[in-house]
Amino acid sequence: MKRTDFANKRPRCHQHGHASRWWLVSWLWLLILPSLVMAEAQPKKLVVGYALWPPFTLEDERGQLSGVDIEILTQALADYDYSIEFQKLPFTRRLQGLSAGTVDVVNSATLTSDRAAYAYFSEPYYSEKYQLYVRPEDHAKFANKSLNELLDQGFQIGIERGSSYDDSFNTILANSDYRAQIHAVPSMQQNYRKLLSNRIDGFIHESSSFTYQQAMNHNTMDVVPLLSSDEVYQHFMFSKISTNEQLLRDFNEGLKKLRESGEYTKIFQRHAAEPWMLSPPGKNP
Repeated sequence: MKRTDFANKRPRCHQHGHASRWWLVSWLWLLILPSLVMAEAQPKKLVVGYALWPPFTLEDERGQLSGVDIEILTQALADYDYSIEFQKLPFTRRLQGLSAGTVDVVNSATLTSDRAAYAYFSEPYYSEKYQLYVRPEDHAKFANKSLNELLDQGFQIGIERGSSYDDSFNTILANSDYRAQIHAVPSMQQNYRKLLSNRIDGFIHESSSFTYQQAMNHNTMDVVPLLSSDEVYQHFMFSKISTNEQLLRDFNEGLKKLRESGEYTKIFQRHAAEPWMLSPPGKNP
């Protein structure tokens, strides 16, 4: 009898153990579920690397950002589940951040094969020209010469570190024979100061940005364009490490809606952009 009683009791203990575990799992699930729902509801945060680059990125006295790129990005993604955090970084650090996945988005970028290895490129959203600027008194001396001919004659040229220009400029600047004549600095302002102090003979800069800054300075920047590149498409870049192609599709779709609504053109007009800058819609060239 004792053995029978013991045998009859064991299943009841076993059943009680199952019930306890079931209740424990249920309570744990109830505790975890709200966190999972909240995590699912949180918008995807995008870290956008930028630098002040009129008229594309501007900052007022309160630290409020505006400009063509700020408005294009925020409005193109407004209908999607993203939050945006802007971080001010030099251009080379922005590219490094994209490659490492610590920066998600970079604006105003030229498509190159090196960059395409670590970044998705949006459809083009404006066109840019690069110009070589010199002192007015030197224009006649350097006129009617190609960039190759200028460098062959010892021309000292300033560029911005990490920048890419059109193919013709890039090919010449990559020539190791000219390495000692090419001076890379972080900003156009530094190149401008070096030009005025006769430490370089000219510098390359985006036509749109220089034209805007010249207007803001009431045409007091005493330089003139000497050479101009072909128009080059500009894009937003999205890190292949920290983002995915869904973000690329969302941005491109948002950009398409901005064009169709007319807001795209209004954004450029608000910031005094040149009409030729408005790139046609279409796939990456």
